[in-house]
Amino acid sequence: MNTYQTQAVLAALLIALSPISYASGDHGHNDHAEESHHTEAASQGPNGGKLFSEGDLSYEGETHRWAFESHEGRTQIEDDIADKAGISTATAGPVQIKQTETVYGKTATEHSKISHLKARFPGLVLKVNAEIGDSVKQGQILATIESNKSLLRYSLKAPFDGVITARHANPGELADKQVLFTLADYSQLWIEFQAFPQQAQVMRIGQQVLLANDVQKSSIKHLIPSPEGKPYLLAGVPLNNKSGQWIPGAMVTGKVVTAEETVKLAVDNRALQSFRDWSVVFIKIGEEYEIRPLKLGRSDGLFTEVLGGLKAGDEYVVENSYLIKADIEKAGASHDH
Repeated sequence: MNTYQTQAVLAALLIALSPISYASGDHGHNDHAEESHHTEAASQGPNGGKLFSEGDLSYEGETHRWAFESHEGRTQIEDDIADKAGISTATAGPVQIKQTETVYGKTATEHSKISHLKARFPGLVLKVNAEIGDSVKQGQILATIESNKSLLRYSLKAPFDGVITARHANPGELADKQVLFTLADYSQLWIEFQAFPQQAQVMRIGQQVLLANDVQKSSIKHLIPSPEGKPYLLAGVPLNNKSGQWIPGAMVTGKVVTAEETVKLAVDNRALQSFRDWSVVFIKIGEEYEIRPLKLGRSDGLFTEVLGGLKAGDEYVVENSYLIKADIEKAGASHDH
């Protein structure tokens, strides 16, 4: 099942199983108790309707202040339904915002992990044990050769774990000075990023580099001039490739972390949704969710600074926040009718 299908199933599950929410416009016997907590003071929304309204909710011994009319920006979803829909939360608080420089480069095999294997002594190839594409282990016998002078047999062995990328040895052929096998280890690659003068001014050996959509991290190991005399430095970054995800020569985008600053309050970018003309998150108190329009500051692509609209300690939805938005919009549409 692909990502789109998974999201569609989750959305259908939420719509089908979600209990009647405060946002639905339907009124049960608990609605009057809820409404009794709201004050009459309300501002006008962009469409002229009531939007902001203060209210109280008691949860785990604490009193929380709602900011929205129930039919405008709030919904209720039972925890077991939220769990099935993959809705998860995080706590708002301080975060290190990273300043980065975006660089581009290519993957390359580590020079010490490419070996061109030749016969130690000229002789006759008696047996070949490896083919192109074979994964071999250090010490594994690749071929057996009979020395011309001593007529003794000896083995040509793999110097390290790797993959046979070329073979120029066949039984009955003479092994002399030619390369018989090429062995490469792709479990550790290098990325050679191009750092142009303005970027190079803020780049240093040891700086963190975010790779693969910020999933993998590495660091700069060396900064050297371009061997062709071109106007940029090459930033060498080791790349863990034990999963076999990367191939030599692949184009890679990296983000070099040039500075970090802790901001007092930030949210995970996955939590951010658009609602009307705002960027919002959805806070969770008990089994209720409410929109919080935010005033945003700096962002590093992973987290965004919050300058207003949220306070430290608020629990907000991160994973599948779009489902909360969809539920609120569905309920608002029902109320309008």
